[in-house]
Amino acid sequence: MSLPALWRFASEWYGSYLSQPWRKRSVAQAQELFRRHELVGPFWDLEQGMIYRGEQPFLHAWKANQPAISLYESLGFQIRTEVDVKMLERVGFQA
Repeated sequence: MSLPALWRFASEWYGSYLSQPWRKRSVAQAQELFRRHELVGPFWDLEQGMIYRGEQPFLHAWKANQPAISLYESLGFQIRTEVDVKMLERVGFQA
């Protein structure tokens, strides 16, 4: 990958991290981003790559997001663990 192509990909991939509220991409959204930047092949195929490597996919959801949790459970996922998350902000920082 050329440096300009890498810059275009990285700009799109990391650019949303400054958005408030930040939202994690779905596998489908990441796959589309890879495709747009011609990142194709087994390494870039997130779903099939995980299955091929014997990895188990997992999802994140806020405890209060019951509609998402219900959807995930209807797809066969189970709650594995709960994590306490703290959101920190740098005082006086302007993005």
